[in-house]
Amino acid sequence: MNLSRKTLALLFILILIILTVSSLLLRRQPEHDFAFSSYQELERLFSQRGYDSREWEQGLTQIPPLYLTRIPQHWTEEGAAQLSIREKKLLFFRWLTPLVLRSNLEIMAEQARLAREGGKDTAWLQAVAEKYKVPLPSRQGRDGELLAALKLRLAPIPPSLALAQAAEESGWGSSRFAVQGNALYGQWTWSGTGMDSKERQQGKGKYQVASFASPADSVAAYMLNLNTHPSYQEFRSQRAALVDSGRPAGGIQLAQTLSRYSQRGQAYVEDLRLLITKNHLQRLDQARLSPDPPLYLVPLQP
Repeated sequence: MNLSRKTLALLFILILIILTVSSLLLRRQPEHDFAFSSYQELERLFSQRGYDSREWEQGLTQIPPLYLTRIPQHWTEEGAAQLSIREKKLLFFRWLTPLVLRSNLEIMAEQARLAREGGKDTAWLQAVAEKYKVPLPSRQGRDGELLAALKLRLAPIPPSLALAQAAEESGWGSSRFAVQGNALYGQWTWSGTGMDSKERQQGKGKYQVASFASPADSVAAYMLNLNTHPSYQEFRSQRAALVDSGRPAGGIQLAQTLSRYSQRGQAYVEDLRLLITKNHLQRLDQARLSPDPPLYLVPLQP
């Protein structure tokens, strides 16, 4: 069925309104903080919001906007002692899923604006091109190439994949880099502002592991990395091909393109797939944030 230009315009306006409202809801207000000093307090909150481990395992697709502001400093020692392995895994996934969905929502807002405006707002288009590391055309009249390149990069990351990689890269949030720097994905930096690695790879220069002000920043940086780095061109191409063909662009399907994310190559890919299937993360590729007001989870220091 072909839609008229007027219908498409109205559709884009509706999408814009929805995304604008969502963006406003995501803004943090002090009265929306929930400070907690124990995991029991957090579990009680999750239960009140219909987000306890039983409901999670039954297959939630409406996820409450509960945003962890930093990895608790006692997650490694005290957390390991308080929680079973199963409980720790379920808590880690429930911490991280709202942040993944929020970051994807922000990408989708950019995606919708690109589809709506195209090259009309030159300043915004140039800023997005710089952010997503797409060279500007050398000659006028070649905006079509720029828009096509951006369309390939401005797309969400499957939540199942983002969760599996965070678990794998951060040791379920218990690594030194996660606890000290909210670093969930083992990303490198050469800026001199990161954290030193005890097992630095030879021939890669004086890199460090990037640290972040919050887990949300780590998730956003990871998604931008997958959407821009040359090593993940196959990931982006395969994602676009799946979407264009009407097939699901899920974590299981796209994990196979990430052998270059780790020195372990194909073994790393297989571990990601196992994490996704064993923990039933595929269903989260269809999950959405619920329209409830956001609440920011602030762990108190011991």
